Amino acid sequence: FQEGVRLLEDARYAEAVAALERSRTLREVAPVLYNLALAYRGTGAYLQAISTFERFLAVATPREPLRNDASAIIAALRAALARVQVRVVGEASEVRLDDRVIGQGNLERTLQVDPRSEEHTSELQ
Repeated sequence: FQEGVRLLEDARYAEAVAALERSRTLREVAPVLYNLALAYRGTGAYLQAISTFERFLAVATPREPLRNDASAIIAALRAALARVQVRVVGEASEVRLDDRVIGQGNLERTLQVDPRSEEHTSELQ
C-alpha cells in the first residue's frame, strides 16, 4: 500500500495501479480503494476509476471524510467520459471495442469510453 501511495504521489500512475491492486488483493479497504481510484484516474482509465470510487463508497464508513471528495470526483469523471456512436450494418459475429465485446450482428449503440492518451486510443474491431 505504501509503495502504491508513493508511486501515486510521484505521478507514476500505472505503477501505482499495479502496487495498489496487489494491496487490494490482500485487503480491500477504503484507503486502498480511494488511492487505487486516483491512480486509475491518473492513467486515464476513467471507467475503472469510477467503478473503484463506487466500491470505495460501498465499503467506507458513513463518517469517512473522503466520501464527499469521491462523489465529486465521480461526477467530474462521468462528465469527462467520451461517447462513441457505433453502428454496424450487416452480420458481424462479434463487435469489440478495446477489450470488451459490445455486440454482434446489426448494432447501433452509444458507448462511454475513456478519454485516454494516444497510446491507449480505442480500437474498434
